[in-house]
Amino acid sequence: MAGKAWRGLQVPQPAWTLPRGKAAFSAPVRDPSLAPGSALQGIARDRWSIGAWRMAPAPTVDAVPERISSDGFDDHRWYIAVVPGTVLTTLIANGVYPDPTYGLNNMAIPESLNRQDYWYRAEFPAPAQLGGRQLTLTSTASTTPPTPGSTACASAVFAAHSFAAHSM
Repeated sequence: MAGKAWRGLQVPQPAWTLPRGKAAFSAPVRDPSLAPGSALQGIARDRWSIGAWRMAPAPTVDAVPERISSDGFDDHRWYIAVVPGTVLTTLIANGVYPDPTYGLNNMAIPESLNRQDYWYRAEFPAPAQLGGRQLTLTSTASTTPPTPGSTACASAVFAAHSFAAHSM
């Protein structure tokens, strides 16, 4: 029985079984309120929330992970990421795909979207109040530790992780 449940991940659904409509898909619309968050926002004593996340499909990024995770990497052409959120919520908010909850717009979203990797990245200044203390960054979506220096960077994929950031 389990093999049948996963069949759709192995073989595309036959076209004749897909829903059809006479109306065109809605045009994608960029969320006008979408703006980068503040790089670092204090949420409690010695606790901060990382904002200003960016996201890019991995195949479009021509750099090695160490470069992507370094200070000053140019990510201005990347999408403003919706965090917390998913790749799809980020792409919808940036006007790449239409709202999939309306009509048959979900049919406009390619199945290949979930079969590739994405980079998430945020860069922020180290909080002055650290005073040289070691910092532990904990995230539900981070795998690459920051580069020591005047700022810390984190690039992410969907894996929970904690890592130590040396004095910054």
